[in-house]
Amino acid sequence: MAGTTIAGVIEEFDGLRLVCDPDDSRRPDVVQGVTSAAQTLAGLLVPRPVRTALDLGTGSGVLALTMARRAQHVVACDINPRALDFARRSAHLSGIRNVEWRQGDWYSPVRGQRFELIACNPPYVVSPETQLLFRDGSEATAGVVRTAAEHLVAGGLAEFLINWVHEPDDWIAPLRDWIPPGCDALVVHHATMRPDQYAQTWVPAGPDHDTRVARWLEWYRERGIKAIGAAFLLLRRREDDGRARLQTLEASTRPTPRAGVHVERLLRGTDLASRGDDALRAAALAVVDGVRVEHTTRRRAGAWQPGPATLRVVPTVGVQAVVPGDLLAMLWDLDGTRQLGAVLADLPSENRAEGLALARRLVELGFVEPAAR
Repeated sequence: MAGTTIAGVIEEFDGLRLVCDPDDSRRPDVVQGVTSAAQTLAGLLVPRPVRTALDLGTGSGVLALTMARRAQHVVACDINPRALDFARRSAHLSGIRNVEWRQGDWYSPVRGQRFELIACNPPYVVSPETQLLFRDGSEATAGVVRTAAEHLVAGGLAEFLINWVHEPDDWIAPLRDWIPPGCDALVVHHATMRPDQYAQTWVPAGPDHDTRVARWLEWYRERGIKAIGAAFLLLRRREDDGRARLQTLEASTRPTPRAGVHVERLLRGTDLASRGDDALRAAALAVVDGVRVEHTTRRRAGAWQPGPATLRVVPTVGVQAVVPGDLLAMLWDLDGTRQLGAVLADLPSENRAEGLALARRLVELGFVEPAAR
């Protein structure tokens, strides 16, 4: 192998063999293995076959090799030459040959090229430190997201894990400026942390732990940073010049493996819901497999009264939905055998508008979809 001498360990993930540094490595150009962030984004990748895919900041190659199973050709970039050496060895050990490795900063190695799928797990940590190439450097994240549109074909997707600074009572506002023209966006908000929580999360244990945490907190105070968010962000290049859509969701749980199946439904559901009431009423909707309904029924005034129900699904991006007790009957009727309009007609007239709004929300959240024909 050309380049830096390979000296590392091998980790396994989803049938892949990945060459990486040991966890206790202190090198600034350390190549991490299968981190929790890498696993999360790998699971969130939409499982559609594509001709071309791009992995920005490939590291040990986990996202590039994951996409290579569905893409005809993958380009993987990293500014760290040592990471590319490790990733090439990972591809060899995993028996994958359809990845092209290029060295360079962000999109510079693919200038002028467009892809159907882009994945990027950037060094997103909001930190005063800069010594770790794979972790530090969150100021670049917004630019990487904004530039993605220039490298997507019509209908193409770009998927990111991000951290960003926001006001404690409004995590959405800063992200509106990140969305490039010509793209729809989906943001699933995973968490928001106070600076002290965030610093404790990222500063590793060691004799200098408290000193480093104090330095991080002083850095946050100097910049007026009060809250730091974490989210999954997806862009889709529009095929028309219509007004871009931004869908924002709150996650109640962590994403599961194969969450990309749910992401795909979110995209299709948002498309259907945006077509208007008539299109929604004409659809024969069905609750998707994997949905779990949890609800409580209470005894009141001599009769059983159903309370609101919570819906969850597996695989999931982590979101849930709530169905009012008086609309549970409608939920049971969404079995794909009748159009939604007919199901709504069975409801009391005073509940039909609420039922339509609920159906739209369940479609947007990927709990309900048009039945296969």
